[in-house]
Amino acid sequence: MEKMNELWGSTASCLSAESPKAAYFRQSKFAMFVHWGLYSQAGGQWNGKTYHGITEWLMCTANISAKDYAELAKEFNPSEFNAADFVATAKAAGMKYIIITAKHHEGFAMFKSADPFNIYDATPFKRDPMAELAEECRKQGLGLGFYYSQFQDWQAYNRWDESLKNADFNDYFQNKCLPQIKELLTNYGKLALIWFDTPGAMTEEQSRKIVELVHEYQPDALVNSRIGNGVGDYSSMNDNEVPAERIPGLWECIRTSNNSWGYSDIDQDFCSGKEILHDLISVTARGGTFMVNVGPDRKGRIPAPCRHALLETGKWMQKYGETVIYGADSSPWNAARQWGDCTRRGNKTYFILNNWTPGGTITDYGFPGKISKIVWLGGNKTVEFKQDDAFLKLTLPFERGEELYEVLEVHCSEPIPELNENILVVTPENPCRLPAEQAVLTGAELKHDFWAERFGEFIYVNIIHNWQPGGKAKWDFELSEPGYYRISIRYQKVDLANRVWKISDESGTVIERWLPDAQQLPPPPLQTEPTARMHTAKAGVIFFRNAGHHTLSLESTRPELGSELQVAELILEHF
Repeated sequence: MEKMNELWGSTASCLSAESPKAAYFRQSKFAMFVHWGLYSQAGGQWNGKTYHGITEWLMCTANISAKDYAELAKEFNPSEFNAADFVATAKAAGMKYIIITAKHHEGFAMFKSADPFNIYDATPFKRDPMAELAEECRKQGLGLGFYYSQFQDWQAYNRWDESLKNADFNDYFQNKCLPQIKELLTNYGKLALIWFDTPGAMTEEQSRKIVELVHEYQPDALVNSRIGNGVGDYSSMNDNEVPAERIPGLWECIRTSNNSWGYSDIDQDFCSGKEILHDLISVTARGGTFMVNVGPDRKGRIPAPCRHALLETGKWMQKYGETVIYGADSSPWNAARQWGDCTRRGNKTYFILNNWTPGGTITDYGFPGKISKIVWLGGNKTVEFKQDDAFLKLTLPFERGEELYEVLEVHCSEPIPELNENILVVTPENPCRLPAEQAVLTGAELKHDFWAERFGEFIYVNIIHNWQPGGKAKWDFELSEPGYYRISIRYQKVDLANRVWKISDESGTVIERWLPDAQQLPPPPLQTEPTARMHTAKAGVIFFRNAGHHTLSLESTRPELGSELQVAELILEHF
């Protein structure tokens, strides 16, 4: 499989977030992505063999010829597909539009097309599910958009099928790609978005030709950045990546509801409603829009665990979506807090609590506004708080009002501005992160790393690497209460990590820690999170005598030996 980040291309986009055309996207915030095709019939199986990984790439990973793969169409009969139920589920989850794969890389059209390799003409199903979805979206008030793989079409050309070795991309582009995109733009009524994927080696002229087609027939529809060459309207982030810090402009995150985009017989690792909601809140707080994927099975049904999670999310969204999510502005802080996250609307900021204890407290630093009152929405009660020039401290209710996330409505006299710097705060209430991206580096470099794991899902992490002799990472932070704090190092397990590293504070206190390499670590349990590549090692305990500003530094005690240590963060926990 090609490197996915190369196929995705640049995430650059060209539409201003203030454009009237962008209003629908900025207001919606939450959408359903659907991956459905012939790969759903196969479910990750071919000729009695199970292929682990994202199942929509089965034709590629199993090197299946175009002729043999086309035989799947004779079996594909998703007779239990119900467009009304599908749209109703998305609506109940709080989603505002649906994007569905009209044609994925396999080259099979999930709509009635002039090209005969489509669900209406080539299968026993003999229906056009895109038409049925379009009608139901209009009835139920949801937007609709189509995914179309414009660069990859493995029925037209691929690198493993000898019968296609002389195939020409330009022939496919002119005679299949452009005509099918026009069919989608003209046969299904008003569309909200058109979602393209893996532009690969497409030229800017080719990308622009598609965009011009969209503008001609669907002038109000938005185009994502994976059209390629920087001519899309908004940016699509990497698969399953939730940014750690605020991003300006129009952008979206997409994630799977389990580990494969397409249906898999063996992948039952579905996320919960709370996990979906966590990412929705995180993306909204960073300024983006969130789309979660559903992979219908071979009968056209949403898998039951996925449906359950979506409806669980929807119960919370019915209560809080209008105030906390839809059309909300990003958090005033640049990154998530130790206790949760927040969004803004006018003079109100919404603290969405994740890590908290009933009857306990949460503390934060540098809230950029004078607070008049704080209301706990789940219990309709005011919350006691103390605010000075530096710290804000809240006394939390003794009971829980929500199974998922509690919401505190913070009232101020004026709209709250964004903080341009991310001030790190260490408090005794929760483990506190000092992430790689917030370190000041000398003689070391920051890298954004990612890889695919068990079923092809992508893991993302920022790491400090390429340490030079004398290299150092230094974190500045504000401490709310003095005392003993345990320090741990989260790092990527690589050979030669077994060097002695030291952590020091501004007073000269030093902790030395020998970090084991990959061969000396026990095997991780199944379903580890975040990943078997990462390991967290306790370093020791340090005493901070005073509250206020502090620093911690990390460096090697044997720099002449060099090291491949790749550090994701330090973690401080009140001891």
